Amino acid sequence: MLWNVPTQNFSWTFQQTFENCLAWLDGCNPTELACANDLHWLIQDGANVCWNMADFHTTMAALRLYWNTGGR
Repeated sequence: MLWNVPTQNFSWTFQQTFENCLAWLDGCNPTELACANDLHWLIQDGANVCWNMADFHTTMAALRLYWNTGGR
């Protein structure tokens, strides 16, 4: 997922970078995320080389929960 985040979201501190990347991913269109090899979409239901949308939302919720409960 991070391969899709624009460079300007990466900061000098881990905390600010994580917050910027999480905010960007929360606001993006997940169906437009590509794999780092740029050969496949990252998220597409029914494709065996992609995540499904439910797994993306589960991962994002887990990241938010981790961060908001003291993961920083």
